[in-house]
Amino acid sequence: MKNNANSIEIQSSTLQSANYKTQMQSNIVDHNGNTLFSIVYPNPDKETLILLHGGPGFPNDLSAVADLLKDYFQVITFHQRGTQKSPCRDKDYSMQAYLSDIETVREFYKINKFHLWGHSWGGLYAQIYAEKHPDNLLSLFYVAQVQVPIRNGSKLKKKSCNLISPKQVLGHGQKWD
Repeated sequence: MKNNANSIEIQSSTLQSANYKTQMQSNIVDHNGNTLFSIVYPNPDKETLILLHGGPGFPNDLSAVADLLKDYFQVITFHQRGTQKSPCRDKDYSMQAYLSDIETVREFYKINKFHLWGHSWGGLYAQIYAEKHPDNLLSLFYVAQVQVPIRNGSKLKKKSCNLISPKQVLGHGQKWD
């Protein structure tokens, strides 16, 4: 299947995680010759949450986090450029390229506004994305990252996010109050 308007070519398949009893759909999105392997946990009546893994280059599809959140959100993960199933043919590892990948995923899934969740390196560039594209975000949630100072005048407003506790991410404990 090809979407000429965005130069996006996809391959799609539905699979079930070996570790988690969750239906998911995988897509390979072509972004100007680079491919992004993405997984969506469909939940069309819920808001969308995009998960960004750590790294750069650290392969993780965040399936444990997605499994915890899939009943509350439509969850999307993708392998970042140069990681696992997302080869980076043009060798562009600039911040602009990483931010463009988030936009490509957003456009591919036809999402206007979404929640963005980043771990470590994913949290770092999630903050930069939030500064550059605040109108696309419902909220920003990051775990174990370096905090980026947001310039004065940014449209980004601080929001309190009480999604889940660290213990719950690991499969233990209760929700935060």
